[in-house]
Amino acid sequence: MVGAAQAALLGPCHRLQPCFDRRRLATMNLRGANGTVLYYALKLRPAIGRHCKELKVLSFMPIDARCSEVWWSVLLSSMPALERLQCAGPYAYRMYSAIMDITNARNPNFLPQLRHLYLPLNPWIVPDPLRYERIPSLDYYPNLESLAFGYDESYWGSSGTSPAGAAAESTVQPIPPLAVLGRLRDLGIVVSSQSQILEDFLQQTTHLVRLDIGSIPSPRELSELLEVLPRPDILETLELRFSRKSVPADATSLSEGFVDDGDEGIRVSLAPFIRRLPGLKLLSFSDHCTCFDPNSISALKSMPPLHCLKLKWGFEMYLQPEVILAFLKTLGGHAPRKVCCDHIEGGYTGKSIRDFLPIDPNDEFPDSFDVHADWSIPEWFSDDVMIDDIRQLVEYSKAAGVELTGSMVDGLDVKAKWDRESADYELLREEHEARQREAETEDEESDEESDHEE
Repeated sequence: MVGAAQAALLGPCHRLQPCFDRRRLATMNLRGANGTVLYYALKLRPAIGRHCKELKVLSFMPIDARCSEVWWSVLLSSMPALERLQCAGPYAYRMYSAIMDITNARNPNFLPQLRHLYLPLNPWIVPDPLRYERIPSLDYYPNLESLAFGYDESYWGSSGTSPAGAAAESTVQPIPPLAVLGRLRDLGIVVSSQSQILEDFLQQTTHLVRLDIGSIPSPRELSELLEVLPRPDILETLELRFSRKSVPADATSLSEGFVDDGDEGIRVSLAPFIRRLPGLKLLSFSDHCTCFDPNSISALKSMPPLHCLKLKWGFEMYLQPEVILAFLKTLGGHAPRKVCCDHIEGGYTGKSIRDFLPIDPNDEFPDSFDVHADWSIPEWFSDDVMIDDIRQLVEYSKAAGVELTGSMVDGLDVKAKWDRESADYELLREEHEARQREAETEDEESDEESDHEE
């Protein structure tokens, strides 16, 4: 039984519990079987769901197979404040089905605040009953402004199909007029063989300011998609990922729109797409394309400087820093205000040898492999030429007023810490071995004295 004094102390805690719950439960991350745990927790305490504004679900575990469409419908119905929903994994199509269910969508109490929706399956290639015919259900989510469909081949592999099954055979019908498309400001799509559907989709996006396109099979498909945008002048962010099949195997079959960079490979020039978007502020790309060719540089010079250029992981990860430096120097005053270099691994730190101190003089000094198992050390850390080139790029960017960020720049800091840690490790190892030698000498002298006394 709680006494009066204890009750007086606990009273404020109970009154603050709702505030604590709102902060603690605003974002939920579910992995594996945790979804089942949440389901029953919501049954016992519905208030848990009422506070959730962002839900991320990663359903890779086979146990999630029991999470049916009805299961997801019940779970999502308990989250009326949910604004951002992101789902991933081969079992996630059950959540997709619950969201696209017309009965759920028409219910004004089902996800009424939903603004950002990321679904893991490409609606053009998933099996019945999850095909694009169900997209009109999205019209019943009045606040939806950001939508992303699917993983591209960089996630699932070269097949371009989702793990839920092969592409469904069907007669492609035009997408009807949808109010939700006119509201969208942010759209992520994956290109498939049914590109006509995507064109119908994009033709209705009259307020789009960000467009992310993955698995682009060729420059022609991208050109056709951008041509149908009703307001290309207001698009500010373009993120591109070309398919590995988008570039010719060799320079002998090179056609217009491609750039042969010799040892660096053949890439798609982004020049014609940059010219289509006069209001472009952020350009992000990876895989088989470039904006470092003369035509792209000319296109960038003809427009206001980009606010940001992002080089994503997968974009020719061996792109040398001197190429970026030459690019910035050529652009001069038209250089992007910010360049994010995430195209190469930057490494990360781990435990230090000092975390293992003190070490008994009678014990062996810890092996570096065991001590530094948590560190990630990229190969370029041992390339002095590349390190000097990165430093020159950093120095030039600073002088030119270009903000340089990303894993490549962070790697310089990791490299400096690794050098200090390596030197510290060697110093402590030498000191440890010196103490061991001193101890051995003292033991030998002690043994000699004992023998002499005898």
